[in-house]
Amino acid sequence: MAKALPPVEQMDVAKFFTDLEDNLRARPAASDETVGILATIDLLREAYKSGDIDLALSAALCLGFRLVHGLSEPGRIGLAVEDGAKRGGEARGGSKNSRDIEMASEFQAKRSSAKCSDSALKAKIGKAHGLESRSQAIQAINKGLKKLSG
Repeated sequence: MAKALPPVEQMDVAKFFTDLEDNLRARPAASDETVGILATIDLLREAYKSGDIDLALSAALCLGFRLVHGLSEPGRIGLAVEDGAKRGGEARGGSKNSRDIEMASEFQAKRSSAKCSDSALKAKIGKAHGLESRSQAIQAINKGLKKLSG
């Protein structure tokens, strides 16, 4: 059974941070979240010692965010998703890349004879390729144009 927390007035803040640091350092591997939390605790201590209330409040908010999002399961999942997004965009988009390039080539071919704006032409081409919105079509064709230009 979890130990009940004492009322805020009775909490020993220094002991809380010491216990938190000990718990984090006892983990088998120092993850990025753990390192970030420990650095934030150090920043909070320094701000408290120096009397810089603005820095202390900022560090306390940052620590709260890191504790909630860095150690919780949704936080770890969110970090994994973010990491995957950083790594995956260009590498995984094979079929989309070829579609974007194909649409960009089509756009370049029809551009000079089109009797509508560039964005309207991009939307029309995108719709023909199954894109649901105007902005998706414009974005895809713009990506294709970048790839075509080098």
